[in-house]
Amino acid sequence: MRGIVNRFSLLIQLVLKVVDCLGKTGYNYFQNKTRIINVSYERSFKVIKVNEYFDGKVKSFVINSSEGKKTVGVMEPGEYEFDTDTKEIMTVVEGNLSVYFAEDDEWEEFEKGASFDVPAKSKLKVKVEQDTAYICEYE
Repeated sequence: MRGIVNRFSLLIQLVLKVVDCLGKTGYNYFQNKTRIINVSYERSFKVIKVNEYFDGKVKSFVINSSEGKKTVGVMEPGEYEFDTDTKEIMTVVEGNLSVYFAEDDEWEEFEKGASFDVPAKSKLKVKVEQDTAYICEYE
């Protein structure tokens, strides 16, 4: 249970970091109620939805802003495959992950601070060996 609490705490910190990156200042409250997180800002109000994948091993918050849709999330160790609808830009915030690029038939490692593009209408295969946090921007 402690690991889940620590991961959720990390996710909350990452959401607040993303919110700061979006140019918002301050927040009035941050509460977990029925898997919807309510965040109130000085200039706007957002409802952030929590997504869970792969039996809860991958969790993300969806943030809709004036700059577009973003997600911030965490992945537990494992191998995952995602389908994409739109182009995505992923940035590793903490930890690292390996991404399979089919056109090169190879895996490439991405560490903290590194970004990579995921084409629209494609499959994203990742390997995670430690808890890893990410931000994903959608175009």
